[in-house]
Amino acid sequence: MPTVLVLPGDVQGPGVTDSASRVLKAVTDDGIDFEYGTIGISGYEATGSYLPVETLDMANEADAVLLGPVRTEAKGTRSDPIYLLKHQLDLSSSQRVFRTLADDLGVPGVDITLWSSSPLKDRDIIETPEVDGVSITKYVNKSNCRALMERALKDMERRGSTRVDCVTRTDIFPESSGVFGETLEEVFSGREIAAHHEELSRWLSWLVRRPTEYDTVICADLYGNPVAGLLAGLTGGNHLSPMCFDGGSIFLAESGHADYYLGIDPENINPTSMILGGALALLHMGMRDECTAIYDAVTKAYRRGLRTPDVGGTLTSTEFTDEVVALLNK
Repeated sequence: MPTVLVLPGDVQGPGVTDSASRVLKAVTDDGIDFEYGTIGISGYEATGSYLPVETLDMANEADAVLLGPVRTEAKGTRSDPIYLLKHQLDLSSSQRVFRTLADDLGVPGVDITLWSSSPLKDRDIIETPEVDGVSITKYVNKSNCRALMERALKDMERRGSTRVDCVTRTDIFPESSGVFGETLEEVFSGREIAAHHEELSRWLSWLVRRPTEYDTVICADLYGNPVAGLLAGLTGGNHLSPMCFDGGSIFLAESGHADYYLGIDPENINPTSMILGGALALLHMGMRDECTAIYDAVTKAYRRGLRTPDVGGTLTSTEFTDEVVALLNK
């Protein structure tokens, strides 16, 4: 039986991960084993470590991880428990799905899956202060690039997607852009998939004018966040789309941007991104119908006005989750 490790995190984290767990249990008829671990402040209070060894051991054995918002007083990149977790699990590929859940929140009909490499600061990108500036060293690993493309392809096959756009900048980074283009050709050639290698600025201008024409996008790592920001703007905001990381054998779904959760009453927190992250975890584990059912239920709730206050509704987090579960059971 597949295993999902739930790491609630801190403050609002337990609420949003509980919402996701409830929805996953409802759609799979308890066909998943759930384990629970600690991370962040809660982990430190329980074990003296922001990333307990026990949590890391469970993560290595799980099929997927649901990670809530995390607080920490640790200083420095390599003390950050989320950094350490992603590093230890080798989560080199990032996946985000941007879908307009209701027409009043964004451009109607947008449904784009964005893949990009997930570089770690101080490992893949290193900044070194110099006398009169800063030197930046960035390493492009072709095997990681190929793994990214292959994971995107596998996801496309699960979803029945037939078009992919690979976005780079050959004017500034001709060599690394060439690696991306070559890998795109190697992975997607001979398949019934339209694969396009595009320049970033030109592709962005097309995206803004015709966002509903795109389905799957693969970005070189430097452009993943800017493209994600634009897609979030087109579909209702960063906090509505989960941040997911694929390590091949393990999948981690993280709730949307942590800044959103600051200062919001935990009762009114929007659990949408964590619920949809759970849906994508099911897709990773081969449960396409269950993933689709969750997305459909959340979309129906939004279009009926059954929402939390941040997106024009009046429901609490628990009430919103109740409505999604009820729609799944119809």
